[in-house]
Amino acid sequence: MKMNIAVIMQSPDLGGAEKFMITLMSRFRRAGCNTVVASNRGKFFEQVSKERFKTIALPFILDIIGNKRGLFKSILLLPFAIVFYSHLLWNLRKQKTDLILMSGFSEKLLITFLTVFFRIPVFWIEYGALKTIFIRNFYIPWILYQSLLGIPKKIIVPSDFTKNDLKKNLRIAESKILLVPCGIEIRLDKKIKIPEKLEKKLIIGSVSRLTYEKGQDYLIKAVPLVLEKIPNAYFIIVGDGPDRIRYRSLINELGIHKNVRMTGFVTDTANYYPLFDLFIFPSVWELEGFGLVVVEAMINKIPVIGTDNGPIPEIIEDGTSGLIVPARDEKALARAIIRLGQDASLRSKMGKAGYEKAIEKYSIVDVSKKYLDTFNEAAK
Repeated sequence: MKMNIAVIMQSPDLGGAEKFMITLMSRFRRAGCNTVVASNRGKFFEQVSKERFKTIALPFILDIIGNKRGLFKSILLLPFAIVFYSHLLWNLRKQKTDLILMSGFSEKLLITFLTVFFRIPVFWIEYGALKTIFIRNFYIPWILYQSLLGIPKKIIVPSDFTKNDLKKNLRIAESKILLVPCGIEIRLDKKIKIPEKLEKKLIIGSVSRLTYEKGQDYLIKAVPLVLEKIPNAYFIIVGDGPDRIRYRSLINELGIHKNVRMTGFVTDTANYYPLFDLFIFPSVWELEGFGLVVVEAMINKIPVIGTDNGPIPEIIEDGTSGLIVPARDEKALARAIIRLGQDASLRSKMGKAGYEKAIEKYSIVDVSKKYLDTFNEAAK
């Protein structure tokens, strides 16, 4: 059934969750659905506009789950937010919107209650564990979240890790939660010519926002240990973020600037995966939702080394499609890189295993079908 879908998503950045949403919406469009996106202006908004989706600009960002300053700001803006979002929902209702899909925590708390008055069904996506969010700001997020649980038709989660966290901390009924992994377009990125200066290098790559939650500092600290055993190792860190200067200083301090390249912000990261012999996902973030870049590496038949953090061990099968190491342990990370770096046969074997798993579990075609089937079932 063709549907009118509204996505409401506060997001100034263009990370894994945002890229997944754009890919998902593109599949909705192929299925004949109309999708409108309400978001604040930023990289996500710009990309959605480039993809020619109808957009609605949100005039402010409300942060209920950040620091107390953010909470206080949200309280001050609350009357304006209620008026704005009520008008938004009235327009969506007038346009015969069939459902609203939301993934941001603050949006859920602010908008879900209002949807009751406009009789628009709501679906939530919950990427990561929420335990640490619930205890912030005098437990206000937990109280509000708990009070709204009866409204969304389904809470869609991408991993057993998140599902178990919700069941444990909120005692949500099994029937309320739907497990659907994030997905990507299944395509093997075309092989590009490797620069001559890198032809004899073992290239180790990482793709993500440069912020302490993503753990690139542990990867950087592992570099000197790896170079002791693999002198031709070369590291490419793709991405930008608030910790870029700090990481650059750390690289210079360790004297490894000739073996590490930081690319800065890259619009199309797909061009880098064909260069990599190994992919590293060193996340230490307690709210890690999925790790879509891990799947992107697997699609390119690249063995992946990730941490034992959040849902990452569900994606990377330790010893089969890659290796799992303890988070915040540069020595363990270095040992894993050395192990795979010195064994081309094992890298090839793990790369193929990861590719097969990605094809089987993470195709956006299958993922989007599960979403649409769920929406249609709820509409009956």
